[in-house]
Amino acid sequence: PRPTPPLALAPAHAHVLAPTTQPNASASGFVAEEDSGTMARLTLQALALVFCGRVLGCDKFCDNEDCGSCGNACCKLTYKLEGYTTRQAVDLLNATIAAGGPDGNYAPAMTYEGTLGFADLTPYKKDVDFIGQAIHTTTGDAHFKDTIDFIIRPHPSGATVMAFSISQIAGAYCDEGQNYSNLQMLFDSLNFPYNTHTDFSCGGAKPHVIDTAEE
Repeated sequence: PRPTPPLALAPAHAHVLAPTTQPNASASGFVAEEDSGTMARLTLQALALVFCGRVLGCDKFCDNEDCGSCGNACCKLTYKLEGYTTRQAVDLLNATIAAGGPDGNYAPAMTYEGTLGFADLTPYKKDVDFIGQAIHTTTGDAHFKDTIDFIIRPHPSGATVMAFSISQIAGAYCDEGQNYSNLQMLFDSLNFPYNTHTDFSCGGAKPHVIDTAEE
């Protein structure tokens, strides 16, 4: 009789054994079914889940996947808010996050300084005016949590926000674009016009321009 194969890590297999009475069946009465396109796709998806530690649940702006740029999956982007003071920028971000953000799944975090969402660093005469943090909970069954950090500094014609998102759960090697989505979905909802990819994280994200005519 055919020996029992070892257990696979993935929940789907490239070949499925099924009872048969076909002439070419083995002595055990089983034969390997031919791979179908559907089974091949399911197998690849299962392997990706196991070996890449993918974080499922991305709903919008999911094209810029990151795989382990920060050890875990992450994304770092810079947004220029032309015509905004740093105070206006922080007030808008803080109010939006406190209200749940565009999908209702953003929440402000408590800062070291003891304020919720953002802390004012202007009394310390640093090169940034505000620092902040939020948590985004993904959709899908697992409801993974991602940490989003912000630094807001002035520039000659407005404010600059450096935003960084990282998957909290250990082993999130690839994120299916979730960390990029966490940032772009938030800033898109505020109608901030574009982002700049500042390092090699989140798949070499390219500037995203909002078409205000579609609003």
